Amino acid sequence: MNAFAIMGVPLKNLKFALVVHGPATSVVLSAKAFKAKFGYANPNLKVIDALAKAGVVLTVCGNALADNGYTPSEVNPKFKIALSAISTLVILQDKGYALMRF
Repeated sequence: MNAFAIMGVPLKNLKFALVVHGPATSVVLSAKAFKAKFGYANPNLKVIDALAKAGVVLTVCGNALADNGYTPSEVNPKFKIALSAISTLVILQDKGYALMRF
């Protein structure tokens, strides 16, 4: 997002989505759930809040939640829970989103 802003592209002209899955799944836990699981505050909350404020659609893979032993009630309310990351990524790409893997 910052790269587009630096190039002068208005944020209103852009749509971003984040699909979290695999080993990164713990970042989507609520503050309370993260602290209970790991014993320290979720260091990702400021970034998550900034992304949500910027209009980024935040999604987590439901399969990854289950695979990692997390429940839907433990998820930060800013995230939507999808059935799977792969189906979500296919749908987003069909809507014109470009896949950028990190």
